[in-house]
Amino acid sequence: MIEQARSRGFDAVGITKPDAVPEAKARLDRFIADGAHGDMLWMASTAARRGSPDALWPEVRSVVMLGMNYGPDEDPLAILAKRDHAAISVYAKGDDYHELIKARLKEVARWLVHNAGGDIAAAGGKPDPNDTVWIKEVDVRAVMDRNFLSTVFVCQQVARAMMPRKEGRIVTISSTGAYGGRKNGAIYGAAKA
Repeated sequence: MIEQARSRGFDAVGITKPDAVPEAKARLDRFIADGAHGDMLWMASTAARRGSPDALWPEVRSVVMLGMNYGPDEDPLAILAKRDHAAISVYAKGDDYHELIKARLKEVARWLVHNAGGDIAAAGGKPDPNDTVWIKEVDVRAVMDRNFLSTVFVCQQVARAMMPRKEGRIVTISSTGAYGGRKNGAIYGAAKA
């Protein structure tokens, strides 16, 4: 996981437990109470679910944190010494960091799903019910998205990069779930077939 994230340009990679920073909620509450969030009003309106990872997703077992330096190669503070020049922040001058990071985050997520997969419901955790007859459509779509469609879409991107070279190979690795049925796992098995 760490190697995959670094190969996609992430400088900082960490994996931890959701309760690793028990004081996070108090810190966030203080940050908002002090007005440090400025005009990012969404921080205050969504604070209840942002106070801890398990408030956002109760079934969470691990938190993956990724960081990327999207700054320029030169020292961005050097302009401050030139009192007759305007200083424009790196944030405003560069590419939109959302766009820089989002595509790379999706690549890491697809790699993780392709290698980990699983029958994970749309809201997280195992689908309930998880049998072929009664599983909810939204959960069928979530399992198929994570285990089948993510593989298809990654292969499409790789194939498009190979086409100009007129060569290349795509190897995907599935799960033994595709070869043997198991109770409450038919949708997952079909997605991996």
